[in-house]
Amino acid sequence: MADKKLTDREIRELLEQMECNEFSDECDTDLFLGNISDDDACNLENYDIESEDIDDIETHNSTAIDNVLLDPPKAIVTKKRNVNSIDSALDPLNYIPIVLPEEETFSVTINKKTKGTPERMITWTSTPPAQHRIASENIPIRPIVKSSAATATTPLTAWSCFFTDDIISIIVTSTNKRIKDKVELVSGNSSFYYVKFTEHTEIKAFIGLLYMRGVLQLNHLRHRLLFSDTVGPPIFTATMSTNRFTFLYTNISFDDVDTRKDRWMYDKFTAMRRVFEIFNTNCASAVNPSDYLSLDETLYPCRTKIPFKQYDPNTPAKYGILFKSLNSARFSYTYQTTVYNGKPSTVPSPYYVQGVSSTVKQLIHELEKQSTLKGVNITMDRQHTDFELFEWLLQKKITAVGIIRANRRAIPHQISSVSDRNEYSYKVMWNNTSKKISLHSYVVSTKSKGKKNVLALASVPPVLGITSDDDKNKPALLKLYEFSKGGTDIVNHRMSTYTVNRQSGRWTIPVFSYLLDTARVNCQSLWSLT
Repeated sequence: MADKKLTDREIRELLEQMECNEFSDECDTDLFLGNISDDDACNLENYDIESEDIDDIETHNSTAIDNVLLDPPKAIVTKKRNVNSIDSALDPLNYIPIVLPEEETFSVTINKKTKGTPERMITWTSTPPAQHRIASENIPIRPIVKSSAATATTPLTAWSCFFTDDIISIIVTSTNKRIKDKVELVSGNSSFYYVKFTEHTEIKAFIGLLYMRGVLQLNHLRHRLLFSDTVGPPIFTATMSTNRFTFLYTNISFDDVDTRKDRWMYDKFTAMRRVFEIFNTNCASAVNPSDYLSLDETLYPCRTKIPFKQYDPNTPAKYGILFKSLNSARFSYTYQTTVYNGKPSTVPSPYYVQGVSSTVKQLIHELEKQSTLKGVNITMDRQHTDFELFEWLLQKKITAVGIIRANRRAIPHQISSVSDRNEYSYKVMWNNTSKKISLHSYVVSTKSKGKKNVLALASVPPVLGITSDDDKNKPALLKLYEFSKGGTDIVNHRMSTYTVNRQSGRWTIPVFSYLLDTARVNCQSLWSLT
């Protein structure tokens, strides 16, 4: 008996079923033409576009163009201050010298005695170290574009330094393998002309449309409006059809789907791991680290149900995928990033690191494979600051500055206590062993909790002075912290301004969007440096 010929509707239902399986990325049910009838699947002109949709598109187009071309520079709040940059924060002439008190000494236990390790105590003293010549870890280095990226004289060549042909080849090969069954299913059926294999040029054009959608701030629009001949930007319809764009967006893949199940046991991030690691290497290989780096987190928006999704009510996204990255404090650039992907089903795993300090060390190790970090200073927040981590960084000739919690190990209660301390009072202590790590205490008053002790740990030689033009007597080290801590935040802001991210049922799409946004910001900085 001859095989029964499938109708277009039956083929479409089979294609939708092929999108979802246990170890796939979970299909975007709102993207695969499920709302298009059989007769109109290839003719979008029959859609009724309401007037408010037209107004919405026109408003977003004009607003986006105004933001890109006509946005005036914002006024710098600290422009009239004596200390308004990293360099001015390091200049002793901008501060009033402080008078150190009589010698004080405090001891604290950081490791209790166990069967395998002895007790360890450290001593803090108010006596400053003797002045010697500048140590090698305090000699700053300047960012230099490496030879591999020195030819990036255009935006496209600069972008290609991060999204290399290796990454594009992986995307093309993985996507074609994923859609192979679909292509064979609709072979010879002209109604599904858009179901076909892809290649390098088309993937780059697809990425270009994602960028253009972000620049025009039209990520919220449905594809049928974005590709409409009536109200959509002409560049979209001139590049590819809406059905083809939707098909690629739904089926784009970044790894071998046939072996993902085996790899997933050791790495829950395996669907993006290979592309992610190559991208990391490319970022570290393009530019040498600047003299001041910042270490912080990025919660990239993602609402997909995945085991490693994080929640933070203090961020705009609230739910997302957590990235930790090393960024330049001098300009917007990401050198190295790592993702929290949860504990795998089978351990040990080469990509699973437990603990905050271990994660920071992994970032340093990976970046050192491509660049030397000798003479670099890393600024971090209170979540990452730790005395033993600072000691480990000093062994690598890397200095660090960070705010530290009062309940952390190595902090004596005599310093953390605010009793008998006046507002804007300042104390500084040095580790009595090496005299290279200093502890700073600065008391401020808050309306809700009264006196608050701001504690900072530093392995960079501090300027012993306080500000003279803000009536707060703020220590010089805290001014340095303020101007060097925001590297990651600035990158996050620039990424979110014209982001390509859009709500999706596949968690790999937000990760891909994160890489595209990071490449866009890095590309602009690299192009400026060259």
